[in-house]
Amino acid sequence: MNREQYLQARKEKYDKANTLLEEGKVDEANAIMDEIKNLDETFEKTAKAVANLSALSNNRAVHPIASAVVSPSTKSNETGNTEDGEDKAIVAKEKKYTVAWAKRLQNKKLTDEELNVFNEFNPKNELNTGNTQILIPKFVANGIWEKISEMYPFYNKVSKLNIKGTFELIKEDSSSEAEWYLEEDETEDGDEKFASYQLSGCELSRAIRVSWKLREMAIEDFIPYIQRKLAKKMGKALAHGSVNGKGKPGSDETFKPEPLGVITAIQKEKDTPRIITFSKTPTYESITSLLSKVKTGYKTELYATRETIFTKIANILDKTGKPYFVTDTTQGGVGIVLGHVVQEDDSIPADCVLCGDAEEYQMNFNKNITLDQEDLKKKRKTDYIAYAIADGAPITLDAFSLLKPETAAETTPTK
Repeated sequence: MNREQYLQARKEKYDKANTLLEEGKVDEANAIMDEIKNLDETFEKTAKAVANLSALSNNRAVHPIASAVVSPSTKSNETGNTEDGEDKAIVAKEKKYTVAWAKRLQNKKLTDEELNVFNEFNPKNELNTGNTQILIPKFVANGIWEKISEMYPFYNKVSKLNIKGTFELIKEDSSSEAEWYLEEDETEDGDEKFASYQLSGCELSRAIRVSWKLREMAIEDFIPYIQRKLAKKMGKALAHGSVNGKGKPGSDETFKPEPLGVITAIQKEKDTPRIITFSKTPTYESITSLLSKVKTGYKTELYATRETIFTKIANILDKTGKPYFVTDTTQGGVGIVLGHVVQEDDSIPADCVLCGDAEEYQMNFNKNITLDQEDLKKKRKTDYIAYAIADGAPITLDAFSLLKPETAAETTPTK
């Protein structure tokens, strides 16, 4: 049973149970509800089995940012190459570089073979030079991107590119409607209007501090530790940029360039046509108005913090006192309201709900993540500084809308 079949079967049983309850047939309704629970358990077990089988194949998805980073597959053809054409020798070399990279960060002595591999991956950053920026190994980078995606669902779904230099994002402003004509009539030329936004690249740098005692941990423990730390630091910044980033400063503004966040772009619109406000608490009409602002053809998922979800959205009740919000994790979020998935995302401002299609936000990475380190000898600590260049902006605001309190002006949380 696939997801569509499961959801259809569940809906039919739910509707049947609801009808029985309305007819006062409580026992029969309870029996149907037991069937729904059994159906949920069966589907969950099946989904886990499919996920485990996929994990065993080691054919993991690749994050688009890591241009030189492709996760290896264990499936090989008769020539010894992996299915995607990547030679096993390259995979083995990348694993050796991962070990050399970790030992380099821990100030441990590298073998001659490890030193050669290290310099091959960092030809301009050899250990005997003053430039200590080094490329993060692909296995480590993949782990960082995966953790970031788990923490921030909106950022996880934004479109991502890896194009060097300035990238011009073409955005459709408007389009003339297609019309039907009689055979003898002369047709008019279409009138499409386009706007552009340059993704030039904003510097993203975050540092983590590790004590020398902690730095002495085993490599197999050190690598996941660094992954988690960098994912939290870089992830928060990237997620903030895609949602609340200030964009480029104007002629009368002075701040460091950031990606243009979708909420920032929505609030900058004249007359803010995509913003719905509420006074004390959102209502049924608040949610329906929010959904109505997203044009047909785009996905309408809801993004909010956990507190907003369970203190605001989950407390919207119908006339019988039942909540519109239903806890359901089978579609990837924490629940569903009016048939739309609700995602928990800490990058959204408090008490606000962002609605729309995250794929209609474009993030471009001009420079992959590198890592530098600085020893603080008196403090017996080491700073690991991650550095990347990225920029982003909404492709079209037709795909988004925002619900926020009336008193909230510029809803930008602290980075």
